[in-house]
Amino acid sequence: MSVPSEKRAGVAEILTYIPFFEEVEEDQISRVVTEELAEDGTMPVETLMYRSPLLGFVEDAYVANILEPKYLEIINDQAMGEIELEVLVYGIEQADYMLTMAVLTCIIVQEKVAPGIWGMATKEGWFLKILNHLQDLYDEE
Repeated sequence: MSVPSEKRAGVAEILTYIPFFEEVEEDQISRVVTEELAEDGTMPVETLMYRSPLLGFVEDAYVANILEPKYLEIINDQAMGEIELEVLVYGIEQADYMLTMAVLTCIIVQEKVAPGIWGMATKEGWFLKILNHLQDLYDEE
């Protein structure tokens, strides 16, 4: 159930973000940028832009090569088809390393199809909950 030896360095890297997620204020998560009215008269476009260190956390998770490419398969197998993220996150203390990383990966990659999920996961404490559980798994050695 502990962190595999080949993943320990990468996990240690993202665990350094625990203090950020413990103390993050809403204005430190993101900001909305509104583009001006286009010359052709179309409406302004609002774009969500995340701030550091949230962006650093996501980038480090990718660079550390700890995200789980088969995350949907793992969630389906281990969570018996329960794919509601909120349920998975709030039960994360019972998860092994693979399911924990599958849930983290799912949240991270879902930003592409569900813009704003990183902000919600930060505000709701999902990232902190996952990182705290990863810390427990890391400490098991």
